Amino acid sequence: MHLIAFTLTDGIGPVLTVPVIALAAWASGAMSWRGALGGFLIGLAITAGAGWAGLAMLGALLLFGTLVSRRNARRRSALQAFCNGAAASAAALAALAGADWGLAAVGGALSAALSDTVAGELGQRLGRKPRLLLFGPVLPAGADGAMSVPGTLLGALAAALVPLFGLLAGAPWDLRSVALIAGAGLAGNLIDSLLGAFVQPRLGRHGNDWVNLMATGASALLAAQLVGAISQ
Repeated sequence: MHLIAFTLTDGIGPVLTVPVIALAAWASGAMSWRGALGGFLIGLAITAGAGWAGLAMLGALLLFGTLVSRRNARRRSALQAFCNGAAASAAALAALAGADWGLAAVGGALSAALSDTVAGELGQRLGRKPRLLLFGPVLPAGADGAMSVPGTLLGALAAALVPLFGLLAGAPWDLRSVALIAGAGLAGNLIDSLLGAFVQPRLGRHGNDWVNLMATGASALLAAQLVGAISQ
């Protein structure tokens, strides 16, 4: 009953927008049809639980993630959509069930996903000498665990965009909460690089996707803890 009441009042607008976004992602070539279907289900959960703020944060991920991606990049699959959005979806459903920390966790998960995308894409183009976890030996661009100063800085900026979009769309946060969620998103990006360097090689063909799932989940939990601590 709570879900029905929500979608008939505050949530009807963002929920109805999700299929339009999914179709646009498929038509633009950003996602395969399976990826668009997976993205639709993830977006439905996020908007049902987090409303306009959730839609704005998801929109920030899709918009800026698409802008920085290479034009000839492979279409995202259903597994990629799931691994990048599952943590945010679970957090949104928790918010729908009444969890106070749910919205912040949504922001943390999506912030980590965008931070990782921006840092990876732009870091490969701008970082001339990426290093293992920023301070280790020099690695080839795009190698697992490779980080550059430009990529990390741009990833930090991208991490702040997601909760800022949420704030502008009505999330009950102040700028301190935005900063904490952005920090959690950047931490998720760093966790992604750490797992990429030492765990991903053992996870097989889809190791990068599973690492994304673990990193966004960690960021969601961290954001919930940080924002919850200042709300008490």
